[in-house]
Amino acid sequence: MTYAYKIDNGSDSTGWKTFKPKDKISIETSGENTISIKAAGGFANNTEIVKTIKIAWPITSITIEPNPIEINVDGTKSFTITIEPNNATNKTLDIAVANPSISSLIPGQNTLIGNTAGTTELIVKTTDGSNLIQRIPVHVRDPYVKLENISFTKPVYTIERSAGTNDKLIAVDDLLIFNPSNATDKDIEQVLSNAPDTVEVIRQDGQYYLKAADVGYAEITAIAEKQKDGTQPKDSTLFKVVKEKEGNNGNGEDGDGRW
Repeated sequence: MTYAYKIDNGSDSTGWKTFKPKDKISIETSGENTISIKAAGGFANNTEIVKTIKIAWPITSITIEPNPIEINVDGTKSFTITIEPNNATNKTLDIAVANPSISSLIPGQNTLIGNTAGTTELIVKTTDGSNLIQRIPVHVRDPYVKLENISFTKPVYTIERSAGTNDKLIAVDDLLIFNPSNATDKDIEQVLSNAPDTVEVIRQDGQYYLKAADVGYAEITAIAEKQKDGTQPKDSTLFKVVKEKEGNNGNGEDGDGRW
């Protein structure tokens, strides 16, 4: 008497194969498999025995890259999810963010949006009954750096009166220290002189310059652009305009700086 079997899984079939009663029949295709067994010869009645077996390969691991995820406010970051085994039966995953006010998912994409600065978690769960959960941190950072203050490099500058031309203009930006130096918004929005007949403020090509118009004193105030919190850093210094500089040894009055 001989025995034969075949396995059908809906899309493929092994066809009839002979086997011995003590042989093991391996089924490697997930999903619903129909096994048919028949005998021939001897006292066999040629009746097939049919059995349906549903095989499911559960997910055994979830890997998310990058880990952790870092995003800027108003920026986006894509991530990849790798599951093992690759032939898992149910690959559907439940993907969510613990705090959507900090970061949220773009529907239909493995992409996060940075909403507000803070830290939350990306949570990925299996839905196949394996009960696997993977959590990774999501850090949302605000790339904006506030300008805390500006200051002139000297409390007093001594400069020579110009000859009436604009050949020796002094760039205001070159006289300022910005704190921090990597501030996002640090353009000088306005420069004021309380004695424009002595030190004139000139705006040229989007930059502020100073011109020593006449002998005397003038207080110069530089005002930076407004920050996100509404503050507007500024600083003032004194300019002393002379006909020509006294000496060349660089020693002046206490606090006096020579340009």
